[in-house]
Amino acid sequence: MTSKRKVLQQLSKERKDLLGKIDRLSAFIVKEGHKLSSPLHLTLLNTQLRAMQTYLECLDARIIDLRGEK
Repeated sequence: MTSKRKVLQQLSKERKDLLGKIDRLSAFIVKEGHKLSSPLHLTLLNTQLRAMQTYLECLDARIIDLRGEK
């Protein structure tokens, strides 16, 4: 297997794992967000979610870039 293919597989696995984490955090925020002890906690969780989504966009861009280098 070429190193490019290995990198693509690793990035795809990381992307899949990250999507699962984003889904779980989003579900938690929707279900439990109103129970948090302060608005700051919710703000921190939303900030973490946005950071994860930004990282997902970076992974997507890298995967697209690697697939385009044929």
